[in-house]
Amino acid sequence: MAALIEGKKVYTELPEIVDPRRSVLLVVDMQHEFCARGGAWYPKAGASPVDAAIPRVRDAVASARKAGVSKIVYARTAFLAEDAGWSLSPAYLYSLTRGGIRTTPLPCVDGAWGAEILPDLAPGPGDLVVTKMRPSAFLNTSLDLILRSNGVETVIVTGVETHTSIQATVRNSTFHEYYTVVVTDCVASHDPGLHDAALSILETRVDLVALRDLERAWAQAQRNR
Repeated sequence: MAALIEGKKVYTELPEIVDPRRSVLLVVDMQHEFCARGGAWYPKAGASPVDAAIPRVRDAVASARKAGVSKIVYARTAFLAEDAGWSLSPAYLYSLTRGGIRTTPLPCVDGAWGAEILPDLAPGPGDLVVTKMRPSAFLNTSLDLILRSNGVETVIVTGVETHTSIQATVRNSTFHEYYTVVVTDCVASHDPGLHDAALSILETRVDLVALRDLERAWAQAQRNR
């Protein structure tokens, strides 16, 4: 049951928070550049924990559709080809190199292979795609406007990478006054240590749930109507 805090109705139970009628599933950066060999963010040698997250994100999308989640929203990183790096400030370029990311050639150029969403996770009819130029899906995008225009109260987050785009998006989601839930087995980083550290920090402010528990909460929300 919702609690009364400071005179306001506050959802405190997971089935209330993730009620499909008031929620969106957000799929972040599931693109070749982040998730496929040869991508700017993918390790040059060996496998990555991101590999195992891909089918789980696909399962989350399927479960959200089955539960009747109001919208599936994809956030993709893409820079305009004609931009030629003008939107990348010296400070942001420095932050990318700190993370070991190559900046030449420019990653995630719109229309190029790297910016494409993985075929297995291609948006379906009625899904929304938001393009971003920084880790947060809220920064200088239409995401907040779209969510508010559709009465969304909760953002359920999946995708990569946990310590960069996921953490930034989750923080901004809470700053924009949304309940925010991270699906722990549907987010990943190429560096497991950074993934774990990010989840430890996020757990202090938002709900972290496994997909199975999220599916149970969706089912309970439907029974409670």
